[in-house]
Amino acid sequence: MVRHCLATLAGRAAAHRVSLEAAEVWVDADPVRLEQIVVNLLDNAVKYTPAGGAIHVRVSREGTHAVLRVRDTGVGIEPDVLPRIFDLFVQGEPGAIRGRRGLGIGLAVVQRLADLHGGTIDAASDGPGRGSTFSLRLRSVAPAPARMSRGRPAVTPAPRRRIVVAESDPDLRAILRSLLETSGHEVSDTADGPEAFATALRTRPDVMLIDVDLAGFDGYELARRLRMAPEVKATRLVALIGWGRADDIDRARAAGFDLHATKPLDDDALAEILGR
Repeated sequence: MVRHCLATLAGRAAAHRVSLEAAEVWVDADPVRLEQIVVNLLDNAVKYTPAGGAIHVRVSREGTHAVLRVRDTGVGIEPDVLPRIFDLFVQGEPGAIRGRRGLGIGLAVVQRLADLHGGTIDAASDGPGRGSTFSLRLRSVAPAPARMSRGRPAVTPAPRRRIVVAESDPDLRAILRSLLETSGHEVSDTADGPEAFATALRTRPDVMLIDVDLAGFDGYELARRLRMAPEVKATRLVALIGWGRADDIDRARAAGFDLHATKPLDDDALAEILGR
């Protein structure tokens, strides 16, 4: 698995010194989600390590756990940021040190997936310019038998919802999409009002998350137009409002929104919205 993930990033990591030390360790995990975890950790190391820097990947067994460590010689992490590095909207994370945009989308997704698998993920760094180490721990299991039992019941996938995310900020849009797709939903995303309206008519979503400050025409106008479109009369409209301003909440209700939420949203807030 780890070798395969490294191979997929070979082109991007060509300017780095990448090494792998891997023992054979088995875990009971969704292979698609496990690959997502590994790729995000490796991508994070490549992204925040300058060309010529080193990335060392180690897979080992420690007691009853399989441990994946990704260590790099990159930009490092500020001490005050380290405890919050897996939060969705951390200001001053590695991207900020390098003068790049970025909100730790991959790390937030990694933590969520590790939690869902009963595992842990932690980060360590000696500070800016001194690299970082990310460690994933999952409970190890015995090697899988050569032949799987045909009598094993199939796992029923969780119900999916069709969701449109209409958000003008590209980072926030990517975060919401990643979190929703991680939970198994079918997601389309758009950046402005006209595009969101066209996407809604085409995909007929179950839920739309709409930034009220969209370009083209804003989220309020989008909601009014959607409420007049028979194709999406059953769609639940959720207004995404900065700071929860009272006047915006009143305007959202008047425009036809079913719910409102204050940005930034975390995965608990999303789960509550989708569970209604």
